[in-house]
Amino acid sequence: MDKVNEIIGSILKKYNIPVWVTPYVLKYAKGNPMRTIKFAMSFIETKRKKGAVANGNVILPNGLQLKVSSLIRILNIVFYEQDLMSKVAKKWAMQPAGHESTYAKYAMELAEAEERHAIAIKNLIEGLGYKIGEPDKQLEALFDYICNLDSWQKRLIAVNIVLRDSYAKAFGVILYKVFYSVSPEYMRAFGKAFKGDEKYAERGYNEAVSVIVNRELSDEEITGLTRDILVRVLRTIDINMSIAKEAGIEEEVKFLRDIAILYPFQMLKELGVAINPDKELEEVKKQVSKSNV
Repeated sequence: MDKVNEIIGSILKKYNIPVWVTPYVLKYAKGNPMRTIKFAMSFIETKRKKGAVANGNVILPNGLQLKVSSLIRILNIVFYEQDLMSKVAKKWAMQPAGHESTYAKYAMELAEAEERHAIAIKNLIEGLGYKIGEPDKQLEALFDYICNLDSWQKRLIAVNIVLRDSYAKAFGVILYKVFYSVSPEYMRAFGKAFKGDEKYAERGYNEAVSVIVNRELSDEEITGLTRDILVRVLRTIDINMSIAKEAGIEEEVKFLRDIAILYPFQMLKELGVAINPDKELEEVKKQVSKSNV
């Protein structure tokens, strides 16, 4: 197990993974150490190898294969995350919940950025010879909930803490930084559209942090809001788990899924909210399990 710890430690350091993630990574590694070592080393030792596309598969330098059709499904999910968020932000800009002069402009900046992202992803999908599919009902339910939030305090936390730390940060920091560096060149095109959003994104994040540290909402309100959103986020991940199963990385994606749910709760804890991330993860999973019975 020392060898596993050594390799996992090198990955965490290489990709600047937060320290709090370490025990979860090690717990996952104990379940299948040989598979973990092989999979982890394949990402580190890619050197100058390149990916390829053959027989309808995207083949990464580490040997991981993903069907192009599965890749398109993933891109469709990302497209609708951006597209639906853009539509939500436009509604917020037109019907702001108080603080009109302060947040209407921010909402339009958010809407424009998300729309730009969506267009880039749509162009990529169509450039690969495919069309945009229909959005998942679970994804629509998530953004319907977000759209109906009745205060800017909740909206700011929802967008800049909960969604950012579950979708963007978790899958970005834990997976995207690793995958991106070894992916085929054509996969990188849409990444460029996500640059240049730092100003409005930083402002939104700082405003959300201010809401939390200044106790504009109670710990109970913040926790309840976060839990409600993450139950919906988890449903959107679980409904697409078949993609991971086809690629033979179901266990890895389940691990990433749990980290995605833990991330916002951990962030809230660090900002002073009285919360137990592990218990909240179990509560979110329990609620999703009950709804699927």
